[in-house]
Amino acid sequence: MTASPIVDTITDQLATLGVHRLYVGSTLGTPGLAEAAGRAGLEHVVLAGAESPALAAAGESLTSGGLTACIGTRGGAPGFLDGVADIRHDGPVIAVLATSAGDPHFSAEKFVSEHAIPVATVSDPAETAPTLRLAAATALARRATVLVRLPEGALGGGDGHTGTHPHPVPTIPTAHRILDAPAGDRPDLDAMTRIIDSSRRVTIVAGDATSEAHDQVIDLARTLQAPVAHTLRGKENVEWGNPYDVGLVGRHGAASARRAIADSDAVIVLGTDLPPDQTLPLSARIVRLSGQQRLPRILSVWAETVGQRTDKDRLDGLTGLFRAERTGRAMLKPPTLSGISALEVIGQLDRLAQPDAIIAADLGPWHAALGGLGMNGSRRLIGTLRENSLADAAARAIGAARAEPGRQVIALVGDRGLRHVERELEQLTLRDDSLTVVALGDRGVADHAAMPSALAAALGGRGPRLVRFALTPGITPTNTPAASSLRSHRIPSLLSLS
Repeated sequence: MTASPIVDTITDQLATLGVHRLYVGSTLGTPGLAEAAGRAGLEHVVLAGAESPALAAAGESLTSGGLTACIGTRGGAPGFLDGVADIRHDGPVIAVLATSAGDPHFSAEKFVSEHAIPVATVSDPAETAPTLRLAAATALARRATVLVRLPEGALGGGDGHTGTHPHPVPTIPTAHRILDAPAGDRPDLDAMTRIIDSSRRVTIVAGDATSEAHDQVIDLARTLQAPVAHTLRGKENVEWGNPYDVGLVGRHGAASARRAIADSDAVIVLGTDLPPDQTLPLSARIVRLSGQQRLPRILSVWAETVGQRTDKDRLDGLTGLFRAERTGRAMLKPPTLSGISALEVIGQLDRLAQPDAIIAADLGPWHAALGGLGMNGSRRLIGTLRENSLADAAARAIGAARAEPGRQVIALVGDRGLRHVERELEQLTLRDDSLTVVALGDRGVADHAAMPSALAAALGGRGPRLVRFALTPGITPTNTPAASSLRSHRIPSLLSLS
């Protein structure tokens, strides 16, 4: 079949914008897309799940820092849009969707209001290239996802007209005690500085947008003698080399982080929304600032202009509490009658994984243990890492492995995430040799003594590897290896591996 002319326009423009590969779903069915991608010099990566192209594109973007792209069509729109919503703050991604104006699965207005993702609609094929250029500029400026909506049939020969127009991104209302500056808005720096300067007990909470601001966060914490807590997505950015660290916020976070926030009269929230289960003190004033590119400059200004604090008692107490928590957690021994715990596996993984390993994690059974992973400035922790998010670690890990061939990539999944691995099994190639999948669920190794060697064998093997650990003892399959290659394309065999 002959490709629609818009397909060549899309692939040529994406290549011009610096995109290296195009992630698509196996049900895309777009005539000539693979050939057009080849002509443009793009790698055409086919994934099985409807949401997987978006997740893999985000995995590559989080790893490389560059612009990436994915495509979905009407047939897979619900799953594709779930993936797009999950990756909205994961880096510059252009997500292209071909769907009709009346598609019940997609409303631009609702999508923008619920997820704050910019949507640009192409109503005429001639607008495709300039719309993609605008989308790329927006994605790079915001370090976030932009959705480009094409008319239904545009990728396969439709009439190319929908009569719809782009919708502006609405501002998100905030509580009156929060001084907020979302990415793209001009912050009221004078008002923010006054709040910080007049507060005696300040706590900094760092999110994913602090990836370029490690030193500036530390400098501000030093000036304010302020404890620094972090979200899971901010963990890799500020945990290492940080004497002011008080750990992870949220339901599975550190008591020291919760106490630091509860004891604050001002909380500086950088590049994140606080988890819904993180209680803020009613009397505290909240300064919230987003925008990866502007954070280093603004934090440097604050460190130089606000008054130097000298009282270290509060900070010393909180950091001491955090050190005691970590020591106590490391000394915990698993009960002999239980299965393998996530905390056990994370402890061994932290020791065995390479210093620059990329670790993609689903929450699921791993949530409470991820705080135990040590970050060093080179090791990465990627994933949606939000409550009620997709089981997306496998797809993200595939994108990361493509972006960094030869670098160790580890996917931490539960039973639901393992089903995603099975769906993508046929797509794994020799390009993914560095990928190891560690599954924790109903089946697998349940012997505590065997766990370290099984994990070491998986991490040291060749080819995509799978190792499974059981949360519950007594159901480990017999006569099956502890770590096995994903190269066997027999799904029943994969299901029986331990």
